[in-house]
Amino acid sequence: EELAALYAQINEGTATGKRDRALLQAMADGGLRISEALHLRPADLRREQGRITALAIHGGKGDKDRTVYATPQLSDKLLRWLDARAALGVNSRHPVFCRIKAGAGQTLTSRTVQELVTRLAKAAGIDQRVSPHTLRHTCATRTLRAGGNLRIVQELLGHARLSTTEIYTH
Repeated sequence: EELAALYAQINEGTATGKRDRALLQAMADGGLRISEALHLRPADLRREQGRITALAIHGGKGDKDRTVYATPQLSDKLLRWLDARAALGVNSRHPVFCRIKAGAGQTLTSRTVQELVTRLAKAAGIDQRVSPHTLRHTCATRTLRAGGNLRIVQELLGHARLSTTEIYTH
């Protein structure tokens, strides 16, 4: 419910809104760290039959690579953003989640994303502190609630040790 309230604050009728929704969806559905999301390149998006099926994460924490499978919702939001981005003349050499106004094509900063999530959470009436990392926790929690076990969550999040993943069992 809180995630839906957060998404509802985004104006997806604008290019910026399409980008922001795709970014938050990637972190919430794929469990991406903010740095992993911001370093995605268009070539990292795996496509099949007109859909994005997976994200290739390169150089995650501990310099580990992994594949994160895209939900249908994530695929849809990414495709909408990529279309909007192309219409603005942002080409494939730029990061997926880039600036589109001043400094078009430049990578968004972690601080920009932190401020975005904080602003959206406040507008959604969410009282507790919400950060981009909260979206990663959301992914883990949703996976566990859907019947996933800790090993699945460990692989999804790219944790080297199962003990790191155990913090998500709350």
